[in-house]
Amino acid sequence: RRTTDQIKEGTKNMRVPFPEEAVGTGAKWEMKNVTKVQNLSVEQTGTYELVSAEGDRLNVKSTMAFAAANAKGQTPAAQAEAQQVSGHATGTCDLDLSKLVAANATIDLHMETPGKTGPVKMDMSMSISGQ
Repeated sequence: RRTTDQIKEGTKNMRVPFPEEAVGTGAKWEMKNVTKVQNLSVEQTGTYELVSAEGDRLNVKSTMAFAAANAKGQTPAAQAEAQQVSGHATGTCDLDLSKLVAANATIDLHMETPGKTGPVKMDMSMSISGQ
């Protein structure tokens, strides 16, 4: 179940949140949010760029940085470890505004967490292709 929850959280990050004001090709914007991953609050900062817009089809490039914000209710040792959780991701997304889901999306993720014998590093790539 924990792995499934992590995958669900990861795929949420493949969405593209647009700002309230209109944007055109070349526009860049930043969005911040906090999400829960297991017992941690994780602060995320995403930077997005509208690379191209042709009719209903958009291409967006993104970068995401994240870090654990707190581990409320945990021991001091667990809180100290949580503060060391960090990572970043980059991705692209092809959107068709006439459809509910992205036509194509990719994300490359790097994350580091403390481990008993040293830092645990994770690199992952995901690709989604809608037909």
